[in-house]
Amino acid sequence: MIYFHKAEILAVNKKLEEALDVIKDHDEFKKRDDVDSVVGTDIDFLYAKATILKRLERNNEAISAFREYSDFYKEYCLKGKHRTSDTMLGAMRYVGPNALAMAMINAVECCIKKNKLNTALYFLSAIPIK
Repeated sequence: MIYFHKAEILAVNKKLEEALDVIKDHDEFKKRDDVDSVVGTDIDFLYAKATILKRLERNNEAISAFREYSDFYKEYCLKGKHRTSDTMLGAMRYVGPNALAMAMINAVECCIKKNKLNTALYFLSAIPIK
């Protein structure tokens, strides 16, 4: 969670490239042999990465990151697999339907800017509307 909070503080202070570097450092940290897999809180990192890339107007990368977030959300949150021991250590922010809807709306904006309308429809279909 230290990585996430550091990235978040950097992003709030408009140090977006540095925030992305912290997210990359987190990804590398997780690959170490002496670190247990931490799945539950990954969704926060995926959301942060996607929104930072959007803010940097790196729309193609943001679209990929939003898709990764959406896929993770479907696999872990909708099936309840995100409830792991690591999620008890820090509050996850981006697991609810409102967070998913906001992410998908941001993804659609990126798609429109890149004229990827079929991809925009994919993201629109992921918004949980009853």
